[in-house]
Amino acid sequence: MKNIILSLTIVASAFFAGCVSIGQTSTSFFTKKDFIANKNQVVLPKSDAQYRRITIEYSAKKPFSISIKPTNNAFSGLSRVALPASSTNTITSRDFKVEVPEYGDLTLVLHGADNCDINKLSVEVINENQYTPITTIPDPARKTNRRHLQIKANYLKAPKNPVILFGDSLTDNWRGARFEYMAKNFPVVNAGICGDKVEHLLWRILDMREMLATNQPSVATFFIGTNNFSYQFNPSDIALGIKNLLTTFNSICPNTKIIVFAIPPRGFVTRPDELPFPKVTNPLIEKEIKKLNKSQIGEIAYFDFGALLTNGNLMRNEYYENDKLHFIDKGYAEVITPFISGAIRLVTSKNLPKDYLAKNAAWKEYLEKRYENCKNNLALEEMLASETHLKALVPHWMNVFKKIAEDPTYIPEMPHEYLRQSRQEGLPEISK
Repeated sequence: MKNIILSLTIVASAFFAGCVSIGQTSTSFFTKKDFIANKNQVVLPKSDAQYRRITIEYSAKKPFSISIKPTNNAFSGLSRVALPASSTNTITSRDFKVEVPEYGDLTLVLHGADNCDINKLSVEVINENQYTPITTIPDPARKTNRRHLQIKANYLKAPKNPVILFGDSLTDNWRGARFEYMAKNFPVVNAGICGDKVEHLLWRILDMREMLATNQPSVATFFIGTNNFSYQFNPSDIALGIKNLLTTFNSICPNTKIIVFAIPPRGFVTRPDELPFPKVTNPLIEKEIKKLNKSQIGEIAYFDFGALLTNGNLMRNEYYENDKLHFIDKGYAEVITPFISGAIRLVTSKNLPKDYLAKNAAWKEYLEKRYENCKNNLALEEMLASETHLKALVPHWMNVFKKIAEDPTYIPEMPHEYLRQSRQEGLPEISK
């Protein structure tokens, strides 16, 4: 083992801040000298790989911490972990509470390094193109689960082409009086199981393959991913897992309309950087859905109602239980039920213009690009305007859903802001 570490140290000295290509991987090395030369931080090379694995080896007489944040961003780290004093210690990116996002240049920052007497420090970054996320491997943990058996029994008794709601406890807890509106308006099967992760739901769908194929749902909603928030999972793993989940389901039920809901805000949030998990993961999920929409599946509807559950950068605690994860009756009544039922009404409406969802997606993509460009150019007014427009999407959707619920013949119109932007600055063309 000592010989291996010695070899890695020699390689690191020869290639610090450089890159070594080995087949489908590329590796970058940084040493203590690199951090000292750059004020206790180094910029990790941009990567198009599916996964970045970071290994940090150090020895220090006092504790310190590290964080990873987007380069040239004023916010504090996306991922931060405290490192104890140790004569020798090694950690990897799977020890991070929130792992390394797969976009842009990232900066690794040492906090408190000047006073902790670091004797040794080396960082190895491996970009891997050949990587199998655990979320794409079916987990049979639900094989004897009573709730899963109950869901199967309920589905066998369901009428033709029901609506099925896949999810975890956020869906499973949607019962009783909370669920009355859904049950009155749709032939619906609640297929949520407490504690489910993406890989659990993948196994459940495969296990239900025959009954799903025999009686294909008219609509399937996917509200999953929050339980993958742990030391074990990378946000890109979750996104790829959900992509695989949707592809698998579509292969079984090609005629079913699919709706995916973003992972909602969770935790004790007081600043925008304290809970990055949904903010980092949701854009990656949406990115994978866009890829699917351009390929074999067609149009998957994606909605994010996180803005309804927050007030600025703070969570709206009146919607949550004390754990700041699960919803109380008020959350289901005022957000979950109207939003999800409205989304189902929207995608099944015979009056929905064929390019309506595509136009909304194009508008959102345009505003996001404009927002990023303004942020990079430090154009504060334009950046705030773009952010305001993005946040206005959720109230717009809620208004559309409410009108459709009241009048199923209602034909949605594009938001006025979209039309104004289209006239003044141009938007991506929508293919018919």
